[in-house]
Amino acid sequence: MLTLAKTLVRVWLLLYAGLAPAKPFSVDAMLRNQSYGHVWVDPDESWAVVERRARYDSASDYGLGSFTTRQLSKLWRIDLVRGAAATPLFDQRTDTGYWAEGFSPSGRYLAVMALRDRRLRLGLFDMRSGSLRWLAGTPDMPFAQPGPLWLSDDRLIRVQLSSPQLPRLLDGTSGAADRVAAGWQRQAGGHESSLSWLSSTHATAGDSRREVRLQDLTSGSDRLLWRGELSDVALSADRRFIAIVSLTGLRRPRGDEPLGLDFQSRGRTLTIIEVASGRSWHPCLACDFAPNLLRWSPTGAALLVFARGHSDSGWQTGRLLRLEPAARRIVRCSPPGLDAVTGAGDAGSGLVVAASWAGRMPLLFARRGSARADWYALEPGSPRPLTTMMRSPPSALVSSTAGGIALLGDGAYWRIGLDGAVRARTAGIVSAGSTTLDPYHFGGRGMFNMPPFTPQPLIRRLSEGVATLHGRAREALLDLPPGRQLLAWAPRSRRAVLLIRHEAGDAELALLAAGQVPRVVDRINMHLAGLDRARAVALAATAPDGSAMTHWLLLPAQPASTPPPLVVVPYPGSVFGRDHAPSPGADRIFAETNGLLLAAHGYAVLYPSLPLAADNHEPAAAIAAGVDRAVDAAIASGRIDPQRIALWGHSYGGYAALVVAASSRRYRAIVASAAPSNLLALHGTLVPRTDSDSAAHYLAMPGATEGGQFRMGAPPWAAPERYLRNSPALAADKIETPLLLVQGDLDFIPLAQSEALFTALYRRDRPVELLRYRGENHMLASPANIREMLGHVLAWLDERLGR
Repeated sequence: MLTLAKTLVRVWLLLYAGLAPAKPFSVDAMLRNQSYGHVWVDPDESWAVVERRARYDSASDYGLGSFTTRQLSKLWRIDLVRGAAATPLFDQRTDTGYWAEGFSPSGRYLAVMALRDRRLRLGLFDMRSGSLRWLAGTPDMPFAQPGPLWLSDDRLIRVQLSSPQLPRLLDGTSGAADRVAAGWQRQAGGHESSLSWLSSTHATAGDSRREVRLQDLTSGSDRLLWRGELSDVALSADRRFIAIVSLTGLRRPRGDEPLGLDFQSRGRTLTIIEVASGRSWHPCLACDFAPNLLRWSPTGAALLVFARGHSDSGWQTGRLLRLEPAARRIVRCSPPGLDAVTGAGDAGSGLVVAASWAGRMPLLFARRGSARADWYALEPGSPRPLTTMMRSPPSALVSSTAGGIALLGDGAYWRIGLDGAVRARTAGIVSAGSTTLDPYHFGGRGMFNMPPFTPQPLIRRLSEGVATLHGRAREALLDLPPGRQLLAWAPRSRRAVLLIRHEAGDAELALLAAGQVPRVVDRINMHLAGLDRARAVALAATAPDGSAMTHWLLLPAQPASTPPPLVVVPYPGSVFGRDHAPSPGADRIFAETNGLLLAAHGYAVLYPSLPLAADNHEPAAAIAAGVDRAVDAAIASGRIDPQRIALWGHSYGGYAALVVAASSRRYRAIVASAAPSNLLALHGTLVPRTDSDSAAHYLAMPGATEGGQFRMGAPPWAAPERYLRNSPALAADKIETPLLLVQGDLDFIPLAQSEALFTALYRRDRPVELLRYRGENHMLASPANIREMLGHVLAWLDERLGR
C-alpha cells in the first residue's frame, strides 16, 4: 500500500484545490500525462506486471507516431499477495522503452521487448533471479500475433526479421520517411537508380519474408522451422503443432464489382508444422484462408479455419473447416445452407468470421438464407441454434466452455447450454472480463475474435460508492462505481487489478479482493487533480428511424454572463447514449478536436449523434442534414450563442466538416484536419506511409471509397455523378465560410487532398489557410507540433468567433 505520507499529499492537494482558484485544463497539462499499458498476471497469481508510461513530453523519439508510448514504457511489479506499492521490475534505461509480451507456462520468465534508437530486442526476464537475458536476432511483431509462443519454460517459438529494422507494426511513420529519404539519397549519389516501378502486368506483392524459429534456452539451439511471408501464427493447446498462415499471390476484383470491406488483396495459404519433427502439412492447397480466424481447440490439437477456393471472388462460398493435424484429416463443419456471417473487423482487415469452440464442439455465428444470424453448435449433420431466445444475438462471445456459451445482449448476461437451454440470465451486467488498454499485445485475432475458454468476471455499474468484489461459485461479480475499470484478473485467488480514474484525470492502480476495500498501489497524473472540468449536458434527440439518441454538449467549467460560442465536432456514424459524454478524458493525448481543451478555452462543444446507414450511397446530404439538426437542438437548449458557431472535424469528421462547408453558410468558421475532400482523386491514391511499390497496397483507397466509410458502392467510372455529388472539393465554388485545413505529410489521407482544396479556394479568393506538418501521420505526435497546431487553431477560431 502507498505510504501514509503519499496519501496525505493527495488529500492536501484535493483540499487545496477546493480552496484555491481552479486552473483550466491546458495543452501543457495534456502533454505531461502519463499512462498505463497492459497488465500481466503470472500463472501463480503472485505478481502482476504493469506497463507504466512516463509523461508524454519526455520521449526522445516521436517518429513512432501513435506508438510513441511504447518508447516511454517501463515495467513495474505489483505484489498481489502483500498488496505493497508498485516498484520497477528491474533497472531500466531512461532512453529505452520496455514492455512485456507474456509469461512462460510456469511464470518463471517474462518476455520483454526493449526499444531504443528505433531498434527492437527481445529478452527474457527471470522472475526468480531478477536476471535479464537478451536473445540474438531482431524480433518481428506480426499484427496478428506480436509476441512469442511458449512450448515450455525453456523452449519458445518466435518470429524473427532477416535484418535489423523495426517491425511494420511500429514503423508506420518513421519507416515511410526513411524509405522516401533513401530514394532521394540514391538519386543524389548518382550510382544507384531511384526508380519505383509500378505495373499491372508485372505487379509484385513485395518481399516481407520472416523466419519462425524454435529456441531452446537450455541447449542454446536455435532451429529454423519456417521461412516466408507470414500473416499469422498460432500454437495448439497441447503445444505439439503450430499453424502458420502465409501470404500468397495478388488478388483483384472481378470487373466493376464494387470492393467491399471483406476484399483481400493477397491470398493466404496454411501450413501446420509438428514441432518435434519439423514435418509440415498443407491441409488444402486449393484453399484461400480467411484472416482473423486461427482457432485451436481448448485441449488437444484441432483447428478451426474458414476457407474458400482460390478462384472465388467473395466469401459467401467459404466454409468452416475443422483440421486435425495428427490424423491429417479435414472435416467440413458448416453444412450447405448455413452461411457464416462475414463482418467487418476492427483490425483493418475488414473480414471477420466469428467461430470458436465449446469444449470439442465447434461454434459458428451464421444464418440460413435471409434469416437473422445466430450462434450455432455444429453437431455433425444437425447444427443446433443456441441463441433463438435472444432478440439481437451478438457476434462476440464473452466466453465458451464445454458446457456452453456466455454472451452479453438484450441488456443482460446469458449462459446458454449446448442444448440451447438458458442456464442463467442476469440483468444489470454491463461488461465481462478485463479492459485492455493496449490491445495490440493480443494481435488482430486477440482483439475481437478470441473469446476465452474460461468464465469471466462480470461487471455491474454503481452510480456511486466503493468498488466491491463478490466471490461467486462460477463467475465473480464486481460492483464498480464510475471511473473504475478492471485491468487484470487472477481467477483462482479472486483478486483484481483496478484502474481508478478520477474526474479530473488523475488515476490510481488498486488491488481488490473479496470482502476488502481497494488498496492503492500506484498513482499517476497528479498534476491533473484540482483542474477545472467541463460540464456535460445531454440533449435528447430522435434518429431518422425513430430510435432515441443523444447529442452531448460540453460547457466551460465556469459559467459566463453570456452564452459561449459553439464548436461542433462531427463524426458520421457516431451514435451516443445518455450514459456519458464522448469527449476524451483529460488523461489522454488527443490533440485534434479535443473537446476538453476547447471548453477550457471558453467554447461550448457539441458532439452530435450522426447515424449513417452502411448502404447510404449519398452520405454527404445525410451528414449535412444530421449536423444541422444537432445544432438546432443545441440552440434550442438556450446554452450557446446561435450567432457564433464553428465546426472542427478530423479524419472522416473532417470530411463531414467540408461537406457542411459546401452546403451551408450558417457557420462562422470551419476547421478540417486530415480531411478527404475529393473522392474521385482519393479512389486512386496510393497510401504514402506504406511501401507503395508493393501491389498489395494498390487497392487500399479504392476499397475505402467503394465499400468503406465513404460508401460510394461502385468505382468512379460506374457512378461518376455520385462521386461528384459527394466530393466537397468539387463544390469549391459553393464554399464561402473561412476554412482552416490541417494535415501531416505522412498521413494515409494524402496531403494533396488538402492542397487541392486550398488551391481551389485560393484561386477564388476565399479565406483559407493550410497548416502542413512534416513527418506527421494521421494524428500529430510531436509535442512542438501539437502546441503549435492547437495555438494556431484556437487563435484562428477566436478571431472569427469574436472571442
